[in-house]
Amino acid sequence: MSAGSPPIDVIVPVYDGLASVAACLESVFAATNNQVFELVVIWDCGPDPKLYDHLQALQQQRGFTFLENTENLGFVQTVNRGMCLHSERDVLLLNSDTVVANDWLDRMLTCAQSDPHIATVTPFSNNAEICSFPEICKENTLPGGWTTTQLDALFAQQVTPAAIDIPTAIGFCMFIRRSALAQLGDFDAATFARGYGEENDFCRRAAAQGWRNVHCSDVFVLHVGGVSFGAEKMTRVAHAMRVLDERYPDYHALVHDYINKDPAKSYRVQAALAMLSATDKPVVLILTHNLGGGTERYVADLQQYLKDQLQFIVMRPVTDRLLEMRLPWQGLRLYFDLSGGVQSLAKTCRQIGVARLHIQHMMGIEASIKSLLDTLALPYDITLHDYFFINGNPTLTDKTGRYQPPGDALEGDSEQRYPVPLSMSPEQWQQYAGTILAGAERVITPSRFTAELYARYFPDVDYQLAYHPTWQGQRDSVVTIPALQQGEKLRVAVLGALGLEKGADILEGVAKLAASQNLPIEFHLIGYAYRPLSSAVITHGPYQEDQLEGLLHEINPHCVWFPCQWPETYSYTLSACLRAGLPVIAPDLGAFAERLEGRPFSHVFPVFDNVATWLDELAQFLELDIARYAGRNYAWRQDETGVDQPAYRFYEESYSAPINPPQAEAEQPFTIAEIDWLLRHDPAQSAANGRKESALGVLMKLRALPIARHCARLIPLEWQRGLKRKLSSRPLHELTK
Repeated sequence: MSAGSPPIDVIVPVYDGLASVAACLESVFAATNNQVFELVVIWDCGPDPKLYDHLQALQQQRGFTFLENTENLGFVQTVNRGMCLHSERDVLLLNSDTVVANDWLDRMLTCAQSDPHIATVTPFSNNAEICSFPEICKENTLPGGWTTTQLDALFAQQVTPAAIDIPTAIGFCMFIRRSALAQLGDFDAATFARGYGEENDFCRRAAAQGWRNVHCSDVFVLHVGGVSFGAEKMTRVAHAMRVLDERYPDYHALVHDYINKDPAKSYRVQAALAMLSATDKPVVLILTHNLGGGTERYVADLQQYLKDQLQFIVMRPVTDRLLEMRLPWQGLRLYFDLSGGVQSLAKTCRQIGVARLHIQHMMGIEASIKSLLDTLALPYDITLHDYFFINGNPTLTDKTGRYQPPGDALEGDSEQRYPVPLSMSPEQWQQYAGTILAGAERVITPSRFTAELYARYFPDVDYQLAYHPTWQGQRDSVVTIPALQQGEKLRVAVLGALGLEKGADILEGVAKLAASQNLPIEFHLIGYAYRPLSSAVITHGPYQEDQLEGLLHEINPHCVWFPCQWPETYSYTLSACLRAGLPVIAPDLGAFAERLEGRPFSHVFPVFDNVATWLDELAQFLELDIARYAGRNYAWRQDETGVDQPAYRFYEESYSAPINPPQAEAEQPFTIAEIDWLLRHDPAQSAANGRKESALGVLMKLRALPIARHCARLIPLEWQRGLKRKLSSRPLHELTK
């Protein structure tokens, strides 16, 4: 941009918000543009005399053009006044709640000058609807650790310059070519006097005359948003949408089509990859399955717990050969087709400086994981969330849902339910999985039971006992026993998504038996089962994690029962009970015993063979303990002394210790064409998943009908599970979002 270029007017209308206005104007003065411009600040009779005084004093110091409306004209007339100041100049409208940096104006004008048919230009911003970064159509905060100056510099240096056609400019920072303004006229002040919608109307008028409205890919401007209009915003937006619908019937369809196609996504991804490359935090790539559940929760907790020390990226299988890499910002995902090799994935890992892998699961990538690890050649950890490594059966349960540990030769009834992966024999799978376990620097187990069971089959692995990060907040609590009112039934709650292995059939059998004996016990399933259960179980349906506390408070159970038939390695539903301070009944399997050790009114029973025994034990517990001590509180702190002490502090003290940024030279950044190639599966996959999940939703509603409920019981569980996974890999409770 030459300093000899014609000057332009940068127009800043001001009404309120002293701090935001001061930051905006200071950023304009501090920028390093070559382009000659005249700053025009227009005071629209705002309510704060301190702001007016500040502007007058600043004008004396800086010498910008300061105009004052004699009365409050509203945003649109104020802007029009500024645009009429010099009839020969291009203009740039800048909201008073923005912050600019570096040579932002030079790059905006370079974009505008790339085509004489461009009428308007809009940059990236944290809060700019279809031009938002990192997430489109969202009011993003400034990414952690980044200033506006740093982020704009990254866009200038690392993002490919482009003029991306958009259906409308976003008015927070909007360049307008004078020749377009001369042809089309000013903003429609009569209709949009108070603001919102005027730039959309102008852009659609421009498009109708053959002009282009474009998004500038290599400029970032911070936008606070909402300062100028305050509480009036929603009313103004609603008015603007009605007018635009009337004048331009295709307007919302154009915007919707733009959002679906999202042509700026590649540039957002390019910026996000550059941000990851520039981070001073070690980058950890997590490999996991795509089935949600406790593994997904652990991944989220791990990221949250160590967000200040590490930068995590998560990768999941879409198919057995296609991996999805989720960057730290929602909606920014890359896709790697392993059938063509792992070169692109390796390049991405090198470019963003991945220092370590953390394998949560290899279900879905069993065939690829060995070559993947060999090619990436990075140190890796493994966390054992279930028993998939042993024989391919995550729960080690048979067709009835009962725990059946395989024998010494990895033979047993549990393989009947889950065939050994990759068509291997049990011995071949043990050797294959054992090689992956042996290559890990740390094999992390969340319970002693898990480590001891795995050691039977893989004795040479060094297991690291480490209780999940959330355990830290659950060792010091109060157990509260709800009061029992006269004539009130005892309420027993069961939590979560219940399959066979989590005791759905046992829950139903015990509830039906209790009802047949007229026992004063209610059974509540806070969640859902793999099939519709008898009316003896009050089923509350799928819930979101943040709803569980409210549901427990509403139902107020006297205890929570885990009719689980497999040895859970941790159990997040148990964590919810500990947080709620509820009495617990659990099986003497997996992690339950050690997590409940010493906790008042937390009983661990054997796994019984019949529902009558379960009912007897439950009734005895309820009669002797709940009825006797109802309404009392008991403090509890789980002991963290002894041999397990390091397990409590592993994530706090040890997890990050061996993770250091790689010293190798940085890989060449991806071009937009390469990023487009990595994104090619995304839109089609999302559309297909949407149709499949809609079909699944219809089937689930039909299955809940009384007649269909009985018919569903005649269909083998394996067939139902297979159909469900073809339609969606997500858990049912996630489909209710």
